[in-house]
Formats: sequence, C-alpha cells, structure tokens
Amino acid sequence: MRIYVKSEDMKLPIILAVPTSAIGWRWIWRLVNKHARPEDTPAISEETAEKLAGEIKKYVRKNGHFDLVNIESADGERVRIRI
Repeated sequence: MRIYVKSEDMKLPIILAVPTSAIGWRWIWRLVNKHARPEDTPAISEETAEKLAGEIKKYVRKNGHFDLVNIESADGERVRIRI
C-alpha cells in the first residue's frame, strides 16, 4: 500500500510504503479502537481485520492494484492511497 500526500506548501510529496498486511496486524486495530472516537469509526475486531487483509490480498493477486482513496482539492492538494 502506498500513501501519497502532495501540497502546494511542500516541495517534495510525501510517499509512504506500508505493507498491505498491516491492515491485519492486531496492534494496529488495538490502537485504532483505543484512540478513535466511536462516532467517527466503528470498532473493528482483530479477527475481522485479519479477514479483511486476506480478502484485499486475494483481490490484488487476481485483479492488480487499485486506488482506495484519490482526492484532489481545488487548491492543488492531493491525497492518494493505492493498494
């Protein structure tokens, strides 16, 4: 999974490479469930997260990578998450 963030203020875009399997890491979901506000993000069990990561891996093997998020604002800022 690659996360791109580009802004007019930054001279270099931010590019983060995160393994897709990170979606299934238990400690990630413990942090998300601990720090996320309940009205913003529903709690996701660790087992559900592991199943989700497995399904995403199967999809990518079969169909190739895809953009999960691709947002561009009017002032040129851009956020893109590619799996």
